[in-house]
Amino acid sequence: MQELKSMGLITSDIVHSFNNAIGVIRGYADLSLRATDPADGIYPYLEQIISGADSAKELMEKLRVFSRQEKPNFQWQHIQPIIKDALETSQAVHTPPVQIAQEMDPACGKVLADAHFIGQMAINLCRNACEAVQGRGGAVKVFLREVELEGARAAVGNDLPKGKYARLRVSDTGRGMDQEVLKKMFEPFFTTKKEGEGSGLGLAVVRAIVKAHNGGIIVESQLGAGTIVDVYLPLAQEEEEQ
Repeated sequence: MQELKSMGLITSDIVHSFNNAIGVIRGYADLSLRATDPADGIYPYLEQIISGADSAKELMEKLRVFSRQEKPNFQWQHIQPIIKDALETSQAVHTPPVQIAQEMDPACGKVLADAHFIGQMAINLCRNACEAVQGRGGAVKVFLREVELEGARAAVGNDLPKGKYARLRVSDTGRGMDQEVLKKMFEPFFTTKKEGEGSGLGLAVVRAIVKAHNGGIIVESQLGAGTIVDVYLPLAQEEEEQ
């Protein structure tokens, strides 16, 4: 336990130092871009520097969440607007854009949640789904509904006792996964992408966030048949909310 705590502190120091360096690179690249004519041959190179700096900053954010050095700010709240904002972000980063169909139940109750972490979780799930259908002409759908589990269910993160939950479902009609990938998909640094295309931390961060919210994840997938990811977050009981 002490070794894990030490690793978390070291990771936090590394993240802090990297963020400072990334901020300098991003700042000067942005100033240079503003002072450069778009017709100049160096313009697209500056854009690539900015894009790379943004990607590095996003990776640092994942490391900070994964090392649990960022303390969550839990509040009883509706997560519908948080999920909607995450969907807009997910749609904006893909070229060509992937259309994400959504259905948010306005009657879904409140969750004891950290808004920033919930947003990160939704963005990572949507990004994976969008990448699965990219170039295949598939569909991504996101649903948020209130459900009740009649009995306990095994899940990734935490087993789910019976009760009421907010269920976030992210489904895609992409290439799907075999059983080997399903077993490893939430492991830190595991990725099926080519070298340099992914950190393998996205789903590990999702798992850490869901666990911190006392929730669980259930995944269904088959090769060639797409993937369904269900995230269950416990809803507030009336006395808890008060």
